[in-house]
Amino acid sequence: MRIDCPLCGQRDMAEFTYDGDSEMAAQRPDNGALDISKDKVTAKDLEDWVDYVYLRDNPAGKHHEVWQHSAGCRQFIEIERDTKTHKIFWCRLYENGLPTDKDNKVKPDNKTVNKTANKKQGKA
Repeated sequence: MRIDCPLCGQRDMAEFTYDGDSEMAAQRPDNGALDISKDKVTAKDLEDWVDYVYLRDNPAGKHHEVWQHSAGCRQFIEIERDTKTHKIFWCRLYENGLPTDKDNKVKPDNKTVNKTANKKQGKA
């Protein structure tokens, strides 16, 4: 399988590390603020975390995933891939848990600037 990195171009899958379902950040219980040292943690809180950490869907067909170009630019990339055929429909940068738009620019609600992309384009 070959993944088209928006910064480096098409590369072999061996250069990437699978990071998971791109929808998982949105499903994180309590925005990740579970503090088991406090007395107010309920059995429901713990059950939600166990479900989040251990229970995963195994979809057949189109699926959105996050991969890190670990042997290249180290950027996180969101891809849409068919899990049955491994066909990749599109790739785009994935910034701070938020997808970028189709032109690989960070969506307006995310104020983080992709410094690596700016350097590659000659912008400071």
